[in-house]
Amino acid sequence: IEKLVTLIENLLDFSRLHRGDEELLFDRFDLLHCARTSIQIVQPVAGSRKISLTLRPPQRADSSLVSEVIVDGDKGKLGQVFNNLLSNAVKFNRNGGTVTLDSHLHDESVEVSVADTGIGMPPQALDKVFTRFYQYDASSTRKYGGTGIGLSISQDIIRLHGSSIVVNSEFGKGSTFRF
Repeated sequence: IEKLVTLIENLLDFSRLHRGDEELLFDRFDLLHCARTSIQIVQPVAGSRKISLTLRPPQRADSSLVSEVIVDGDKGKLGQVFNNLLSNAVKFNRNGGTVTLDSHLHDESVEVSVADTGIGMPPQALDKVFTRFYQYDASSTRKYGGTGIGLSISQDIIRLHGSSIVVNSEFGKGSTFRF
């Protein structure tokens, strides 16, 4: 039932975003806390497949780790982006693989990446992965489920925050999504 609720919420978000009815609620919050919450949500599925999830916080110039990354944004929507990226990284990973969430501080911004050791994508799929309802393997016998709207929704949310998601991938070796 949880998967059905998530699907319905994604479809409603998708509909609102594409009608232009979605309003973001900007506030100041700790992006690392938001990421940790999403990791906890995805952890049961990852754990069942022995996939390790790692959050690597940014480092200061003196190499000490940053404990908080305070940003202005819609915490709920950015949590949804983390959930989508992390869920995909686990879903398309191999048993015993890894998923790493990194963040890097820049002058007035933070760059986030989610990298996995999964199946990767061929070059011809990279420009299509953010297209709504796109599935690399759309056959009736495909191994991986889903609707193909999670990345489209995530891209829309990140665009509403003034950025975009880019992907690098090597077929058979994994993918990295950055925003």
